[in-house]
Amino acid sequence: MSLSEEHLIRMANDIAANIRAGKTLDESAEAIASHLRRFWTPGMRKKFLELCADRSSELEADSLLAAKHLQ
Repeated sequence: MSLSEEHLIRMANDIAANIRAGKTLDESAEAIASHLRRFWTPGMRKKFLELCADRSSELEADSLLAAKHLQ
């Protein structure tokens, strides 16, 4: 199944919204990255990293920072 760019952005931001409570930005970003490593396919993570470069304005700050933790 191929996920659209919009869907991946929405999923990343939804994950961030569910994870960030009570965490610092960096803690939230690491938790998001950990979630993506566990539950997203390598292709999804690759596309997410591309989206972070191309459509960063659509991503929450902790979602965007999670990309750095994935690299």
